[in-house]
Amino acid sequence: MVALTHEDGIWLIEAVDLEGVRSFGRTVRDAASNIREAIAAAKDLDNWEDLQLHFSFGDDVASTALRALEEAYQREEEASAIRETALREAIEELRHSHHLSYRDIGAVIGLSHQRVAQLASEAHV
Repeated sequence: MVALTHEDGIWLIEAVDLEGVRSFGRTVRDAASNIREAIAAAKDLDNWEDLQLHFSFGDDVASTALRALEEAYQREEEASAIRETALREAIEELRHSHHLSYRDIGAVIGLSHQRVAQLASEAHV
């Protein structure tokens, strides 16, 4: 988690879990880029551009809203994984138990026959 503070037109940013890892930027984007690099240096990482940051603005309503959004994204990812598993299982069962073609399976589950074929081939890889 990184904590942001705005002072005198500059965004100060601190890696909460890494003592002494701080940076700043004229914009939040600049500060985030700078702290990614600082975190990478502190953790001896080669690549920092894709380092995921979780922002905090103190104990305010925006931080609470950001946590709720992160939780919603997490639930969405979990639901998507469950959906993908159920989808593959449904295709497999419809194909083997009822000998349906990919076109017929697509009609039953609401996908194109091309997507059904793709999912079926991914399941067998």
